[in-house]
Amino acid sequence: MVTYYSRFIPDVSTITYPLRKLLIKDSTFRWTKACEDAFLKLKNEISSDRILTPYNPELPLVITCDASPTGVAGMLSHVLNGIEKPIAFASRSLTSAERNYSQLDREALAIVFAINHFFMYVFGRKFKLITDNQPLASIHQEQYSTDIAINEEVHQLCYSTIFEISTEELTTEKIVQETDKDEVLSKIKQTILNGEIDNIEYTLDAGILFKGQRAVIPKKLQAKILEELHKTHVGITKMKQLARRYCIWKGIDRDIENTVKSCRNCAEVKASPAKAPVHHWEEPTSNWDRIHIDYAGPFENHYFLIVIDARSRWAEIRITKDAPTSEKTIELLKDIFSIHGFPKAMVSDNATIFVSETFKQFCRNSGIFQKLIAPGHPATNGLAERNVQTLKQRLKSMQGESLTLSQKVREILFKYRATPLACGKSPAELYLHRAIRINLDILKPLKNTANYQEIPGTRNLSIGERVQARYYTNQKPVWKFGTVIKKFGQLHYHIKLDNGCVFKRHID
Repeated sequence: MVTYYSRFIPDVSTITYPLRKLLIKDSTFRWTKACEDAFLKLKNEISSDRILTPYNPELPLVITCDASPTGVAGMLSHVLNGIEKPIAFASRSLTSAERNYSQLDREALAIVFAINHFFMYVFGRKFKLITDNQPLASIHQEQYSTDIAINEEVHQLCYSTIFEISTEELTTEKIVQETDKDEVLSKIKQTILNGEIDNIEYTLDAGILFKGQRAVIPKKLQAKILEELHKTHVGITKMKQLARRYCIWKGIDRDIENTVKSCRNCAEVKASPAKAPVHHWEEPTSNWDRIHIDYAGPFENHYFLIVIDARSRWAEIRITKDAPTSEKTIELLKDIFSIHGFPKAMVSDNATIFVSETFKQFCRNSGIFQKLIAPGHPATNGLAERNVQTLKQRLKSMQGESLTLSQKVREILFKYRATPLACGKSPAELYLHRAIRINLDILKPLKNTANYQEIPGTRNLSIGERVQARYYTNQKPVWKFGTVIKKFGQLHYHIKLDNGCVFKRHID
């Protein structure tokens, strides 16, 4: 409700500051006396009997501005019989950066904010601007005419430069003159004066032809109007919105579009065009068909060659203390390829080590198709790039642990290969077609899944049964009496001899 009625409440941003602090992310919610006072003041403001006066274009306008350490505010008003009657209020809170401004800068910001907020009321009109900052009045006293400054009791500035549309070049008289010279518009104007036109859309005001509420601009002045509309280099949409408030001519939308598109300054600073839809790599048919490679580092004076299988996401990492070169990279890749074989394709960025003739020759000799991504678009090699960032983050997180760099990398790889991906299976399961055992597997009881079947003709001994078992000495085995105490599988037993010796023997 407060937000809805904020334009009727003076300096609402400063009043609500203690309450808005409670909404800051990660802040502690603490209802203080300042919060309670702000809440009660807002209730009083909403329920007050303040009466706003309607806007009247025939009456003088006044904008009053002020700034606090937490917000800026402005009030638009008329002066009737020496009494100031508010039309509307406006305010906003300051950003964290703006709260660091000096008081002079905050007061100037309040002026800019208020004029921009009430732009639709003051555009093209003279108005009194009231501020309580003497230095601002001094700064502008030579820039603006002093006949606008009234009431010596307050510090004032003249009306904003938003009305300064190069009055020497574009005036009401100039528009009237050019309208009379325009072959088409002059005929429409004459038919209106003669009462011969039936189209009620067209009217005359001070010699200027209007269509609805918009002035019809003669052809000779259209370029000047386009220049003024595009003075702050707004885009096509904003420029059309502004034009539809004030002026019209045949083909104005097309002229606005051409003006913006041909503006070199806009072209140099405008945002990048919409990104193309994400293109996904084709899924390889087999593991290790396509790999993505990249370097990470330096970290602790070491570099890391990261190789990712595109299908299973299986990762290999090799560490080197030397700065990466084509020859060193080939040596590390040969070590990996000796385990997994040569891939069909290899994706990398355009680093010098990957585009050198030595590296290209290695790929050709190995039957590897080398795919280089487009410069400035690392997302194409996203598999490797993402794992580079992951490795960096995890190595930084493990800096306090008493492990060597190789041990840390080995642990990272171990856990990565065993961790399920979004598909529900781990890289190890996708690449090796089985899950690898890690330390956490001790939490799972071992299951004897073998389907033992009695072997035909095999003797079966019972626990506690007396038997003779071979006892091996330095000479030759001798038979000794003992008792069966435990059975292993189908063919092995623990035998305890009469002399207390226990050993394991096969049924034979």
